[in-house]
Amino acid sequence: MKSIRLNFSSRIVFALLLLAFVVSQACFLEADPDISMATGSRAGWTDDGILLCQVRNYLNGHGFDLLESDGFLKAPVYSFIQGSSMAVFGCDQVVARTTVLCLVVLPVLALCLNTTSRPFAVVLLLSTFTLMPVHQHSHLALAEMTAISFVLIAGLFLVKYFQEAKSFWVSLSHLAILMAIGIKIQFLYLLILPVLCWWVYAKTNDSFKIRMNNHARLMVFAVGASFFLCLVYFLAFKEEWFVFQQA
Repeated sequence: MKSIRLNFSSRIVFALLLLAFVVSQACFLEADPDISMATGSRAGWTDDGILLCQVRNYLNGHGFDLLESDGFLKAPVYSFIQGSSMAVFGCDQVVARTTVLCLVVLPVLALCLNTTSRPFAVVLLLSTFTLMPVHQHSHLALAEMTAISFVLIAGLFLVKYFQEAKSFWVSLSHLAILMAIGIKIQFLYLLILPVLCWWVYAKTNDSFKIRMNNHARLMVFAVGASFFLCLVYFLAFKEEWFVFQQA
């Protein structure tokens, strides 16, 4: 009975923290990026404007031109997500920012629903998300924040994998990482995350290593296949990449 009450109380505390975070973001959805974020770099202006210009132009009936910007090449999945959202709710900055905010909140909520990761979710809200740069970037239409949300989901699936030792969870983790890469290709290095985590865990747990050798082969194959797909994607748009590198 005591554990049930404690579990219920922790959910209430988390719900209030998450609600406070969302409310703290809502009033800034139409605000300009803080001047300190724009000084010395494009910062918040990048994805709020340039990265989605091709999507906006397409939705506004001006066609789609790959050479207009490198936004679609660097963030194809992000462009599709934002394009789908704006096609339904309107081509507006608030819509793009609200989409990112939802994608930031959902993985934190998923972390809370898992009893093991719930303390981490609370710490995440009380520490990282209260930092001014992170707080500001969480409501701006930034591809990085959207990608990070899928990285958090990938981490949650890895935890489930180590708990249950089922290849289903590690496959979902790898898929979440592929989504993060599709949202912003700079996250390509995260492809090795499941294999690296498996190796560290196996080094500290011999019985796990013996039982999960087949899963290790699956992860290595998935990583290799993913790198191959990324190479194919690069070669398919090789001329466009070359144009932007020369610009």
